[in-house]
Amino acid sequence: MTRDSARIAMDVLPVRSQQFLDRRVRPHVAQMRTTVVDSVVRQVAVGGRARVLHASLLDGHTLNLHAVLPSDEAAGGDEGFLSFVRGRRQQRVPVRLNRVSRAELHADATVPLGPLPGGLDLEPGRWGLRIVLGSAGRPARLFDLEGPLGPSAAGGPTQTPPASPLTGFRYQIRVTPLGLCRITVRRPQPHAEMVRFELRPEGAVVAFRMVGVTRARPVAVEIACGSGLVEVVPTAGDGDILAFAVPFDAMLRSAVGSPVGSPVGSAEAPHAGAAGAERPATGEGLVRAEGDEQAERHVLGTAARPAEGPEQDWQMVVRMRDGSRHPLGRELDVPRMPRRVFRMRTRLVATEGGALVRVRPHYNARRQFRLGCTAVHHARPGVTA
Repeated sequence: MTRDSARIAMDVLPVRSQQFLDRRVRPHVAQMRTTVVDSVVRQVAVGGRARVLHASLLDGHTLNLHAVLPSDEAAGGDEGFLSFVRGRRQQRVPVRLNRVSRAELHADATVPLGPLPGGLDLEPGRWGLRIVLGSAGRPARLFDLEGPLGPSAAGGPTQTPPASPLTGFRYQIRVTPLGLCRITVRRPQPHAEMVRFELRPEGAVVAFRMVGVTRARPVAVEIACGSGLVEVVPTAGDGDILAFAVPFDAMLRSAVGSPVGSPVGSAEAPHAGAAGAERPATGEGLVRAEGDEQAERHVLGTAARPAEGPEQDWQMVVRMRDGSRHPLGRELDVPRMPRRVFRMRTRLVATEGGALVRVRPHYNARRQFRLGCTAVHHARPGVTA
């Protein structure tokens, strides 16, 4: 070994050793520490366990809890609390004590979670659940909450756990290998959440809000397709909701010459009935109502022969003041695949500049909102479109 190779080894070995410790050793040490604390230390510090009969999260942010205290505590106390414990941090909320019989004392609690008015704001991480009983002349008695809980719905058509539609936080109730209940809190990733999309014959309006963003504010919304790019400035609405009108005229002018696709019916784009043509998923947004078709014939005229150009697929990205960008989409919805659930109608829109655009709103596989826009031209019989 040469001196240079020895120096390289001295520089690399500490880094790799630290990486090995972080990947392999630290998780096992943390698990062993949790097991020792739960099985030995906690049994001495805590008086016993309360059996959980029901524990669920309503709307992703309201904890509903029903537990039964040990039979030797049936005499109860003056008051009871549900304690959330994480390290040395502790937060308490009152519980309702109900003496079912001389041998049973039940505790019920309904706790809104999250940074909301009247809600319990828990930091991200794992929190232990504990019931505290207090009475005059006696020290407080502590009871850990013991599972098991019901089966998980993971792998179904909905997200598990569901996110809070108000704050974006995700709360999940878990049971440790020793049977103790824990609640896990995860902070939302910064993103632009779709709130409302209004598609009218004269235009469209998009409403959204920023989730998981604390400091930076939205500056503009970039609507891009190929080389075409249009920017709009959203206006403030109710609360934290922002809205903007879709600039179809500017989008059509910007998309001229953009290589975004082939005209409908051309050799490059197979029609809907051709073999091997890609069909949209059920409910992906190709619903055309009878009233829309009648309105289209009224606008184009009964003798008109419409000709359509290529469809431009536009993506909407919110640009923040700090330079970060967030695609507009649905991250907080319960369904895993919103494009298969939400039925969005395709409609013909007459822009302020007098153009006709067929608008097809939809979501892609990454839950991002897109607008498929097709310029519609009408030609009279005998006139080439």
